[in-house]
Amino acid sequence: MKRRASSISTVLQNILKQYELEQQYNINYVIQFWTEIVPTNISKICHPIEIANGTLNLKANTEAWRKEILDNKDTLIKMINEKTEKAVIKDIKVI
Repeated sequence: MKRRASSISTVLQNILKQYELEQQYNINYVIQFWTEIVPTNISKICHPIEIANGTLNLKANTEAWRKEILDNKDTLIKMINEKTEKAVIKDIKVI
């Protein structure tokens, strides 16, 4: 019987699931690739501090930008989760 070759991506996903590391991988992905996930105008004014229990904590450059991010957090959450193809972020807090 011939075995079907698996792609590296599939093998990696299986390993992450097997060792229950998938969520941590997704969290690290969002932080590591922040500038590629969000539009440039957002990545210039804020950066991720941490993700804990589904909440993304961001540091904004000014109080005005803090308010702007919070006013549009649902859109930002949707954008991040679509890019990662996972429901990694459930809420955003800005400091």
